[in-house]
Amino acid sequence: FYWRKEQDPETYHLFRVSGEGENRRDAREVPVQEVANAICDVLYEQVSMGQEDLLRETAKKLGYTRLGGNVLTALDAGIRHAQTAGRITLGTGGNYILSESGMQWAEAAREAMQ
Repeated sequence: FYWRKEQDPETYHLFRVSGEGENRRDAREVPVQEVANAICDVLYEQVSMGQEDLLRETAKKLGYTRLGGNVLTALDAGIRHAQTAGRITLGTGGNYILSESGMQWAEAAREAMQ
């Protein structure tokens, strides 16, 4: 992925919704950081979700209506990235939840998008 010189992918808080028609982004073109940010945003809104629901809601948030192979691959990578970064964790009952740093991350992202 191309990041401008002044951008640090690990501090990037935003995500973009896939466009329509010829402006539609293939899920393989979405950086894992954006997917992880969308995951955090979904969990900020929903508090706790099982993996299947989290995948579906994150796909919607990114503008994908179907969970095809490329979309699922991108979403799985986003979950792993968010876990590795310490932003999400598996809670009791096997549902994903935001960590304290994930909560702060999601709040900063929402502030930046306003």
